Amino acid sequence: MTPSRTKRPRGADSAFHPWRKLRQGLEHLLAAPESPSAAASRSWSPELRILDKRRELVIRLASRGIDPRKIRIELSGNVLTLSGASVDLRPDHHGYRAFSRSIVLPLNVNPANVTAQAHGSVLTILLPKRHPVDASPEKVSDIMTRVVRSVAPETFVAEAARAMATFDIGSLPVCEGGKVVGILTDRDIAVRVVARGLDPSGVRVKEIMTRDPLSCSPDDALADAEQIMADAQIRRLPVLGADGRLVGYLSTAKIARVEQDARAGRLLREVSEPRRRARSS
Repeated sequence: MTPSRTKRPRGADSAFHPWRKLRQGLEHLLAAPESPSAAASRSWSPELRILDKRRELVIRLASRGIDPRKIRIELSGNVLTLSGASVDLRPDHHGYRAFSRSIVLPLNVNPANVTAQAHGSVLTILLPKRHPVDASPEKVSDIMTRVVRSVAPETFVAEAARAMATFDIGSLPVCEGGKVVGILTDRDIAVRVVARGLDPSGVRVKEIMTRDPLSCSPDDALADAEQIMADAQIRRLPVLGADGRLVGYLSTAKIARVEQDARAGRLLREVSEPRRRARSS
């Protein structure tokens, strides 16, 4: 990274020249007294520090002898090489100095999005990490809720609403003989009972539940279940075993907690987009 030449204004004093100012600044920097350890070793190699963070790899190179903007960054495969050179301007250290440091990057680093910034004498390089391939769940059974609370069709809405409030849940599968015959959601109660001025103590769940709900199986690909939820704009999906009995429950809230941010965000956005609503969610 070589600084571009600055055109010298006509009639300006020669001290304006940027290269002369850089040389003067470098002379001042290198003329500063060295620490006893540095004076003893005469080591000039820049200090390199690597921070392995959860989402990115941070490489910091502190160089007193070279402007960090002039340090060359090369990437070949998963090997990152930093190199640079400068003329030593101190009176008793005339000569040419150079360094080259190579770093083998871990395989989960994404070099395509590398960024670098210089501040003072420090060059900071940021390399974001790829999400591990096996970090996201693949099947519905990987993240579904296995202990599911349900209600019977004959249950009064007031009792079902109290259960939803007690366990802080937004919906209840409605089961008869172990089979799912419907879903009762907080929206069903609000729209079909409260908005109509009905007494929840006198209305049974079967009268307001959403019938014939969509469902999935534990072995279904999670991506397929997500697509069902996105297409129908529903936030909960019963999980049925081979015999048709309820074995779990899948919700967008659970997906958002365990999946990668971008993928979960896409699902929530598709579920929330205003469309003609065919089902209760």
